[in-house]
Amino acid sequence: MRIIALLVFGLVAGCGAPRTILYPEQADIQALRKVESFQVKPVRNEFAPDPAWGIERKEWTDTKLYWNAAVIKEFVESKGRRFYELPPSTEAKQGAIVEIEVLDIDIGNYAFFSYRPAKISAVVTITDAQTKKMLYKAKAQGETSGGGGWETTKWGSRTKFAHLDVVWAILEMIGNEKP
Repeated sequence: MRIIALLVFGLVAGCGAPRTILYPEQADIQALRKVESFQVKPVRNEFAPDPAWGIERKEWTDTKLYWNAAVIKEFVESKGRRFYELPPSTEAKQGAIVEIEVLDIDIGNYAFFSYRPAKISAVVTITDAQTKKMLYKAKAQGETSGGGGWETTKWGSRTKFAHLDVVWAILEMIGNEKP
């Protein structure tokens, strides 16, 4: 009986363990702490969907816009230092510029009794707008983790929450709170 209790406790304790999302390659934390505002560029996602997913080109394009809007909204509505959307053809003059480039996506799946979370691999960079000095660069691994509920039955929403997983890690690293 004691062994079973230890196994159950071990499983429960292991389930709540935090997971690493950001893998920093370069970090000037002191300079980052001095930044008062951040300009967020649109998410870059330059690759085509896997043909096995059966996603039409227009649906893919529309969904990328949906992901970008969700990412920008999450940054802008966070509590703490201010984040602003930086339109594609605009150059930031103050604060720091946040960029997320998605390198790979696994859309996961949902089939009644079967569920596999969506995952993204990305590179996150934060650059000083005036000096163009890189303040932070990290590889990121986001996945649909909690939240989302019924929304995660659809591939676009599952993947949106994988994007937001990365955003939440950035907000935590910066010191902001989720909306």
